[in-house]
Amino acid sequence: MRVSLEWLAEYIDIRELDLPLILEECGFPVESTEDVDGDTVYDIEVTANRPDILSMIGVAKEIKAKTGRNLKLPNIYLFENEKPIKDFKIQIHNYNDTPRYMGCKIENVDVQESPEWLKRRIRSYGLNPKNLLIDLTNYVTVETGQPLHAFSYSLIRGNEINIRRAEKGETIKILSGEEKELDNDILVIADKFKPIAIAGVIGGEESGVKKGSDTFIIESAYFNPILIRKVSKKLNIKTDASFRFERGGCYSMTEFGLLRFLYLLKTSMPDVKIFIPIDIKNSIIKQNTIDLDFDFIRKRLGTDISNEEIISIIKGLDFIVDGNRVIIPDFRRDIRFPVDIVEEIGRIFGYSKIKERIFIPEGCYAKHNNFYNQYRKIRDYLIGLGYYEVATLGLVSKMELDIISSSNKKFIKIANPINRNLEYLTPSPIINLMKVIKNNIVKRNTDLKIFEIGKGFIKEDNRYIENDYLSLLITGNDLDKRWYNQARKVDIFDIKGIMEYILNISGTGEFNIIKDKSNYFDTDQCIAYIINRQKIAVAGKISKDLKDYYKLENDVYCINIDFNRLMNYIKYKSYRKPGVYPSVYRDLALVVDVDLEYNDLLQIITSCNSLPFINVRLFDIYKGKQVPDDKKSMAINLEFNGTTRTLTDKEVEEVIDRILDSVKEKYGAYLREK
Repeated sequence: MRVSLEWLAEYIDIRELDLPLILEECGFPVESTEDVDGDTVYDIEVTANRPDILSMIGVAKEIKAKTGRNLKLPNIYLFENEKPIKDFKIQIHNYNDTPRYMGCKIENVDVQESPEWLKRRIRSYGLNPKNLLIDLTNYVTVETGQPLHAFSYSLIRGNEINIRRAEKGETIKILSGEEKELDNDILVIADKFKPIAIAGVIGGEESGVKKGSDTFIIESAYFNPILIRKVSKKLNIKTDASFRFERGGCYSMTEFGLLRFLYLLKTSMPDVKIFIPIDIKNSIIKQNTIDLDFDFIRKRLGTDISNEEIISIIKGLDFIVDGNRVIIPDFRRDIRFPVDIVEEIGRIFGYSKIKERIFIPEGCYAKHNNFYNQYRKIRDYLIGLGYYEVATLGLVSKMELDIISSSNKKFIKIANPINRNLEYLTPSPIINLMKVIKNNIVKRNTDLKIFEIGKGFIKEDNRYIENDYLSLLITGNDLDKRWYNQARKVDIFDIKGIMEYILNISGTGEFNIIKDKSNYFDTDQCIAYIINRQKIAVAGKISKDLKDYYKLENDVYCINIDFNRLMNYIKYKSYRKPGVYPSVYRDLALVVDVDLEYNDLLQIITSCNSLPFINVRLFDIYKGKQVPDDKKSMAINLEFNGTTRTLTDKEVEEVIDRILDSVKEKYGAYLREK
């Protein structure tokens, strides 16, 4: 908001005041200062919940509340013997869209050049002077915060104004000369036949102020702020009017702004003829009422402020004190709760006056949260292993989703995307982690280990499903080249090892590994981890399509863990005493079909065991001489332990025989000859 000090001085005495400091303490810091025609102009920052500050009078009211100086409101027009408008009507089609609309007919208007004082004011706000009528509407908009608009009376066909939703297919040429196509989401000002303005946003070129016109309808209205914001965004039109209307404004300022305009017009053109305005409204907007609790205010502020000073500040803000209640004026729609009153008192009283103190909270205990405990535990382990935790924005583009699925039906599109690259909620953190990989590689950081515990969103059967995922990506070298070792690229076994490490520290117990398919991963290198017939995680090499989209040269390996499912199987690991009895070891070199997976053998071996403890480890896979072309040799080390006694060779051999018989029967496996 640009504030001219010359202009501001018309409403309040600002001499000998440190205005930048006062405005900053009120919550409206001065961002810059400019000299315009010898006048000092501040550009102050105004928060979206304070539309009343988007006016000279609003700024003056804040200074009045802070300093106690008197406020001088400008003169307004007072009706005496004016006549009502004949043969003209105004109709609001939906009071939710337009709670109030005023239209005033003026005749004998000479569209002339503005006087110098008015031009000076308009330039100080950063606008170019046009003519007296337009400059006065802009002047009143800045002075009161109430946008006004002038229609040429002769260009309003049918002698009527309708405030309605546009019909699909209707168009309007706006003041900039651009043609806009309208639909039912857009509120318009229309005559009997077609739209002549986009309500609260911009006027139409055909019905604007024209030279030669001497009769006009002046519009002053209060529109639904949410609707105006949506229309402005949809049509990509930002104006001074839409900026104010979409922030709320003031219901009663509709009349005040119009009367102020009429006063200035009559002063500038004594011969102008003014008619009694048509005022269409459903009802007066109810003012908020909040209980006044002095002890609550003192406790929240942490200072001993007297009841009298509290009341003085409240009245200085133009709030009404009625016994133990505070009635909030309609220009402060942001005040809704008792804490809002506390904030206003603290703001005007001055937070710098409140002494610092050490606050010692009462004893409190965090509620046990198993999800967070496990998240923190796994996160700390991964960081200890050299992984970096990242946090990404959970939004992705349609192009990225097209890579992992040809159909977007299961993906969730947000209603108001910031831009087209952030249109959808991400189904998994993987996509955004790929962006992190790309950004780091561009900066020559090529060896990466990153993870995120984030959200994934999908839609199934008209239900929105939100899941927590632990996604982990690695790429580049696991070891740098040194004099004592060679560099080694990461591969699927690195990602497999970290997954099994996570399962081990989580105490999930037994799990199975199966081949799987996923749009994120390469078909030949994709596995799933199964616990109790539930898929807990998918791991593998990122697909070529996804890798090529981000223009990555090195392979990227990934784990995507359904953290909610994992939580169902996490157990606190108990201490197990090391065995005091010796283990018995056996090595088996089994010749099996070349496409047989180790996991299938593992299930047979564990099912055949009858001894207290067995540990199975695959330590070699061989293809070549002594093995047929369609076969491979899998060398397996078996560790047996009695835990409470020493095992005999006979017990171990019985288990080995059962294993050999079972694998031969099911898979045709046999021992490789030496």
